[in-house]
Amino acid sequence: MKKIAVIFVLAFLVRVLFIWVWYQSGQEHRISADSTDYVQMAKHLNRGQGFQISGVPTTRRPPVYAALIAPFLKYNFFPLGVQILQALLVAFSCILIYAISVQMFDQKTGLLAAALFSLDYMSVRQTVALLPEVVFVFFILVSFYCLFKGLKARPMAWLFLSGIFAGLSVLTKDSLLFYFPILVLWLWLWKGGVKPGLLRGVVFALGFMSVITPWVARNCLLHGKPVLITVSSGHTFYLGNNPSVTGRITGQDWALGEDTVLPEDPHLPPLFTVEADRYLMRKGMEFVRDHPQKFFYLMGRKTLNMWRPYRTDSPMIAKILITLTYIPVLIFGLWGMALTKKRWKELFPVLVFLFYIVSIHAVMVASVRYRYPAMPFLTMFASYMAVHLWGKQRHPIPETMSV
Repeated sequence: MKKIAVIFVLAFLVRVLFIWVWYQSGQEHRISADSTDYVQMAKHLNRGQGFQISGVPTTRRPPVYAALIAPFLKYNFFPLGVQILQALLVAFSCILIYAISVQMFDQKTGLLAAALFSLDYMSVRQTVALLPEVVFVFFILVSFYCLFKGLKARPMAWLFLSGIFAGLSVLTKDSLLFYFPILVLWLWLWKGGVKPGLLRGVVFALGFMSVITPWVARNCLLHGKPVLITVSSGHTFYLGNNPSVTGRITGQDWALGEDTVLPEDPHLPPLFTVEADRYLMRKGMEFVRDHPQKFFYLMGRKTLNMWRPYRTDSPMIAKILITLTYIPVLIFGLWGMALTKKRWKELFPVLVFLFYIVSIHAVMVASVRYRYPAMPFLTMFASYMAVHLWGKQRHPIPETMSV
């Protein structure tokens, strides 16, 4: 289709132009603290030493992003090669946004959603970040596309593929680990009877487990005790729930040097071990138990941090571009969700996904970039609302997804 091909090219070229501007401004070697971990893991992989940080086998980060950037480091095409790959993945993500929107709504909505996302400033900015968000969102979109196809196609290979890409998304960032069991339950209970529903859920779960099981087995052998994807959830939970947290509205993860205070306890195990993770999770839970009012207050503040337009330290041009591309999508997206409320059972996977993204970061830590996985779906609802308002949709809201 020519229009979606044009959007693909537009999305790619806009990001290539941004990469060029990024390099011209002398920021080609800019790298965040989180990125450093992935780079170290990739370097150790290239040496045949497995997933390590500072020469020690690690479960601090999921494996997929480090494995992806390893070849670019090996052949001296880093970071530019990774950034070009991420530009391509976002361009393909626009095609997936179109395809998912067509299944949820209609073709006009799909074209508008893909076009809007191709120009979304946050998405453009993430292209140069050496962080897993772009790859993470790409896997999520492939999983959702296969999911909706699998509800209408036989055999159920589509659902198995959906599970595979769901597993890859969790091995890229583990924040969705507890979302997919909810999805399996929905597949079981959605419609078509208990036995067919159970089969759908089992097929999806088999695809999911086939991907994550080798990594989970490796972690269990490494630590000698059950470990799922990483040993950092307790660390993150404590950073978002401790006596020093202020919840100030900055758009950043937390106030560096203030909120990132660890317990002054000589018995604190070495960081990023199973023991430290459980210790910090317990300390965070004690804080929640003893300060429930502050916990809910912080949830609200962190949610505002996540959904504010931009970080306070963003340059003015970035603030303007983000505001222009984000605020209309946020308003129309929420409006579009309200417009489709009668289809909540059918759209349950997407609606719960959005709720899950908001909730998990309100409980843990929040930052503007953590809303990135929600933006493709919010853009779909916003586009549907826009098409509805503009009178370009000739038929009423469909009762079921189009094939």
